[in-house]
Amino acid sequence: MANHIKLVHKSVRLDATKTSADDSEKQQREQTDYAKPTMSRQKWIVCTEKLALMCAQYLRPISIVNGEGFIDFCRELNPSYNVPGPSTVSTYFTKMYESEKANC
Repeated sequence: MANHIKLVHKSVRLDATKTSADDSEKQQREQTDYAKPTMSRQKWIVCTEKLALMCAQYLRPISIVNGEGFIDFCRELNPSYNVPGPSTVSTYFTKMYESEKANC
């Protein structure tokens, strides 16, 4: 069983007594991430569009998506949402612009 865990589940540590408090928290987060449900691609797109719209409407910097606090907040709201990087949000800005331009 230990070999299986070492080979297949590399993020799981077998000896939790040697970890510090930070390592323990990280380990718990990794185990939670492993067990989290997955979000459909369509739902992820809708959430990412809303994120880009929020940044645009309220003049928030795109770099907000890199913030640990923002990522933790998103995980609390929906653990299955993988927060996109700034370049992805920027791509959605371009899509929103092209859509608005076509509607004018």
